[in-house]
Amino acid sequence: MAKLSNELELSPAFQRECANFVDRHVHQCASHLVAGIMRSEEAQQVLDIDYDDIAALAAVPLSVDDYRDQWRGGSGGFTPVAVTGGWDVRDSEDDTIDTFDSEIEAWQFAYEQEGQEEPDACEALEHWIVDYALADWLEMRGEAICKDFAGLTIWGRTTSGQAIAMDHVIASMVAERLDDETALTMLKGDKTC
Repeated sequence: MAKLSNELELSPAFQRECANFVDRHVHQCASHLVAGIMRSEEAQQVLDIDYDDIAALAAVPLSVDDYRDQWRGGSGGFTPVAVTGGWDVRDSEDDTIDTFDSEIEAWQFAYEQEGQEEPDACEALEHWIVDYALADWLEMRGEAICKDFAGLTIWGRTTSGQAIAMDHVIASMVAERLDDETALTMLKGDKTC
């Protein structure tokens, strides 16, 4: 597995590999279709699309990093702390207020206790029909995916205005599939790759 670096990402051979990856896995822009269905309750009923499917495509779900990155703290000093078997939320005097199974639940509780608004979710700007394998890979990386939107597998892409092959999430997946020797060859500019 090759490590993605700026140097590798700028390599013409690597960029071609990313474009080939996109050609194999991304099939058609569906932004207009998705937007139309999202606006029409009748279409949602006819196509048997429920609210969870629509919500899955509207924005990328919040991650623990989103909560950590936007945490401002507050007067109560509530802080999630890892403990054996879960997560505690402690106050400024280090007293445990509540215990949770997951870190994200602990952060959500801390935000609520401090009266802070949840972090902003990253909105999907475009929608693309993708194959199931790419949907799985994107979902593992926290991307907005719906695997049955009127029978289609849709990716809610959070970037716009550039080729999909240039998206960091795509470049990362391509780099993970390269062995180090192939990546080194690409960096040297060997035209055989």
